[in-house]
Amino acid sequence: MLESGEMISLKLKGEEDNLSSRNPLADIILGVVIPSIILMNLSSPDILGYYLALFMALVFPLGLGIYRYLKARKMNLFAILGFSSVILTGILGLLGANKLFFAFKEALIPSIFALAFLISMKTKKPLIISLFLNEKLLDVNLIEEKVYEKSLYRKFNNIVLCTNLFFVASFALSAILNFVLAVIILQSPPQSAAFLEELGRMNFISFPVIMVPVVVISILAVIYFYVATSNLLEVSMDEITKKNKKNKSS
Repeated sequence: MLESGEMISLKLKGEEDNLSSRNPLADIILGVVIPSIILMNLSSPDILGYYLALFMALVFPLGLGIYRYLKARKMNLFAILGFSSVILTGILGLLGANKLFFAFKEALIPSIFALAFLISMKTKKPLIISLFLNEKLLDVNLIEEKVYEKSLYRKFNNIVLCTNLFFVASFALSAILNFVLAVIILQSPPQSAAFLEELGRMNFISFPVIMVPVVVISILAVIYFYVATSNLLEVSMDEITKKNKKNKSS
C-alpha cells in the first residue's frame, strides 16, 4: 500500500521483465495456429483420431512453455496461466467434459488476468507499469521531478490506477466474450472428432476475441495516460517520452 504523499514508482527493478513476450509470432504460431489446425483437420478417426489429435495439439504450446522456462529459469504470470490453460484443456478433453466446462475454462484465464490487475492496484507497483508505464518508454526522471515539485502525488497516482483499470475492463470483456463463444461453437458430443474440430475453431477464434479488445483498450489506456499526465504536469506529451530524450541527446 502507498503511504500518503508517496508516488507510484515507474522504475523497473533489475530482475523485472516486461510481461509481453519477446517473440509473440512464435507464441501465436505454436500456441494457437498449429494446435487449431491439428484439431480442425486431423482429428477424424481415419487420420489421428480424438486422443492422438488432442495430444498432438497440446504438445506445441506445452513444449513452448517448457522451453521458455528452461531457457529463462522463470515464468511470469501470463506464461504460468497460459501453461495452466493448456493443461486444463487436455484434462477436460480426456474426461469428455461438456461445453459448459470448456466455456468456464475459456472465461477463467482472462478473469484471472483481470483480477491480477485489480489486486495489483493495492500494491506499490500496479501491473500496468510492467507493460507500458516504465522507464523504457517514459522520461521517468522528468515526471518524478514535476510530481514532487508540484506535490501532485495523489492526482498522478490516480492517473496510473485509472490506466490500470482500462486493462481490468478489457480482460473482463474478453472473459464474457470467450464464454459466449464457447457456448455458441461447441455443439457436438464430447470426445468426438466433430467436437475437437469445434474446439480447434473456438481456439483459433478466441485468440482475436481476447486480443482485439485488449489491444484497442491498451491504445486508449496509453493515450489517456499521456494526455492526462501532460495536462497534470503542464508539459507536452513529447517531453515525457523516452524517444524525445534520445532525440535531444543525438
